[in-house]
Amino acid sequence: MKAWILIILISMIPFQMSKGAQLIDCEKHPIYCQIIKNQPRINKKFAMQVSNIIYHVAVSYSISTDIYTAILMQESG
Repeated sequence: MKAWILIILISMIPFQMSKGAQLIDCEKHPIYCQIIKNQPRINKKFAMQVSNIIYHVAVSYSISTDIYTAILMQESG
């Protein structure tokens, strides 16, 4: 019985990956992951562009990226 469950789960892996799911390392892209957590239905490509902008602005003005992301979320919400 357990073998059938395992076969079904393994057969679903290519289907799930073919949906365009991208695996993003949240240790490498914490701003992107925070944006996705705050707004799950956002366009993933747009979220990555926004996270890059947030990073560059935060570094330019010596602001914590976490605080800056939280401020932007609060102001846009």
